Amino acid sequence: MTETILASVGITFLSGFLIYTGIAMLHSSLWFILLVLLGLIPLSLAILFSSGVKSSEYWINVVKNKSGNIIWIKPISVKHTVGLIITLYNENKFQLLTIDGKNLTINCTSEEAKRDFFEGIKKHLPHAHIGYSPQILELYYADRINFISILQKNNAYTPVRAFDL
Repeated sequence: MTETILASVGITFLSGFLIYTGIAMLHSSLWFILLVLLGLIPLSLAILFSSGVKSSEYWINVVKNKSGNIIWIKPISVKHTVGLIITLYNENKFQLLTIDGKNLTINCTSEEAKRDFFEGIKKHLPHAHIGYSPQILELYYADRINFISILQKNNAYTPVRAFDL
């Protein structure tokens, strides 16, 4: 989420610079039009992308009051390597996906953060499916409303409450 906000701010500044430069070059109508258009396009994209960003209050409310809306916890492991040989470090992230298509990615930077994350989801999201496969991803996008029941029918459902650390 922070990356999205930073990208939106960066794009907004770039847009402002292009629009300002276009207005400063008002004497040349071709440059004016070109620079203003080049400024408005990324500005529109920044507004579009930032409108999808949900605040932490939103997610706290979902977990506390609408926990049934979070139906899938997708683990994400990112390996950072040099030259495809030397691993510098691994990132452990978890994405919370909702029944209405929203998601939140949480980065667990330490073993303690990972342990705290698992304690929290076991307490607040015991019903959510945890795990990933390409087939599960397809099922999620095909029918989020019936996602859990479809997983159960396919013997692919792993609820958080059954996940042992």
